[in-house]
Amino acid sequence: MTDFNAQVAQCEHNIEQLKILMDQKRQEYLTLLKKEVPKFFEAEARDAATNRPAVAKSLGSEGLAPLKKKVMELVAAAPALIDERVGADDLWPHTLRRVKVDSEAPWFRTKLDFLPEKALRQIIWAVFEALASYQLVDPNFFTEGQKARGYPYGLPFSKDVARAVSEYNVLLDKWAKEQNSIDGIRLNSQKAEASDLWDKA
Repeated sequence: MTDFNAQVAQCEHNIEQLKILMDQKRQEYLTLLKKEVPKFFEAEARDAATNRPAVAKSLGSEGLAPLKKKVMELVAAAPALIDERVGADDLWPHTLRRVKVDSEAPWFRTKLDFLPEKALRQIIWAVFEALASYQLVDPNFFTEGQKARGYPYGLPFSKDVARAVSEYNVLLDKWAKEQNSIDGIRLNSQKAEASDLWDKA
């Protein structure tokens, strides 16, 4: 006789183990970003001034000083913002009670995109808003960002960041399938019970 309860218990154990691994990937992702985003802010600000020498010259050191101060404030605030907004539980599927797996494509791409990345795009857009107020951003690029409500192009971070997301998604797919397996096991249990009732009738 099939032990449906044991099968459910095994799936639930697997789910909890996968959640631990997924949270480790979340922390890896956040740790990488907290190192890379501040460097990105500083590099983008310097490049913006360097690539528009006429604007930089017209502003002079005194005119650029407030902008540099703002950029350094963004640099200082970045780690806490990343923890608060990119690391927020409600953006990470494994913290939800359950998700439905999509057999055709990775879950986050087909359901609602990878929400932590959307939060990240909004955070890094702040440096371009600061630069735009000093006419140090390409107008077309800035328009695209405003439409997207965040950084509009491919994220400019290391392969390690992309790898952490990819590995998280693999674990997420396994996690969702385990949840769906529980549904299947419970349905089979109900069918077996119904069949037993028929035999006893």
